[in-house]
Amino acid sequence: MKRLFAILLLFFLPFTCAQSPPASAVLASVDKESCSISGTVVRQDNGEPLSKAKVVVISREKWEESTFDLTDAQGHFLLEDLRCLPLH
Repeated sequence: MKRLFAILLLFFLPFTCAQSPPASAVLASVDKESCSISGTVVRQDNGEPLSKAKVVVISREKWEESTFDLTDAQGHFLLEDLRCLPLH
């Protein structure tokens, strides 16, 4: 259940942002050699951080570029050295 929630969280996270970054910021991020994703996974029912939740990024283009991280005791995760792609 934790795994499913983490995957769904990453899928729906872009749709829940209050504001989109300016177009110039998006274009600038594509010029970087690598990107990262960080965040916190929390329980839906009470908002407490989830430890040891698996956060997965799956590449549809190159399966070998898929990666994951486990959250720490405070629910934090960090995925680094990801290939930068433009947002659609």
